Amino acid sequence: MSIKRLKKISVDQFLDDVKDRYDLTSNSKVAEHFGLSRASVAQWKQLDHVPMKYLLKFYKQDVTPFQNDPTKFRLPDDAVIMPKEKGLIPVVGLVQAGPGVHSEDDYPAGAGDEYLSRPHGLRDPQAFGVIVLDNSMEPAFYHHQRVICSPNVEAQSGDRCVVGLKNGDKLIAELNKSGDNIILKKYNAKNIRVKNEDVEFIYKIVWTKEL
Repeated sequence: MSIKRLKKISVDQFLDDVKDRYDLTSNSKVAEHFGLSRASVAQWKQLDHVPMKYLLKFYKQDVTPFQNDPTKFRLPDDAVIMPKEKGLIPVVGLVQAGPGVHSEDDYPAGAGDEYLSRPHGLRDPQAFGVIVLDNSMEPAFYHHQRVICSPNVEAQSGDRCVVGLKNGDKLIAELNKSGDNIILKKYNAKNIRVKNEDVEFIYKIVWTKEL
């Protein structure tokens, strides 16, 4: 099975395949099999997405190996190779975790069900990734795209950010400060206007994974 076909496997199909292979009777047993919490599998269903590492782990005997073909891509002769920083960055759900975000015990800061390599130059130890859940920010961000936030970088007007409101809402928007108000600009949806005191946190998005 190719990587392209793996990406098309639905959450329900994956759960059914795991149950059939290991004679499991519930989603909770699937979570236990992979060393996860029930909330993790529930999040898969909510996002309609299984992290690739679990697809690879389960279907590994059928996955077509990557071919290290130097003709597929060549860097310019004068290219400077930028090394990755040490450590991985956890990818978490907007409603679950990250520094300063109200989190469940299953998602302490620094932990997640999926990880991204730390981009060069990103040293913030509290940086974390989130998954875009809709198309309201296209063409900047697409559904299921991964972005990384840096809580220790000050967000300015015009920055795209992950924003948490005190009413519990969490969203991605372009930040625009206007006196005592904040306008959260959406590219494909209605803008949101809130008071400064209604905001719990604003984390600047510092990196976007290309689709």
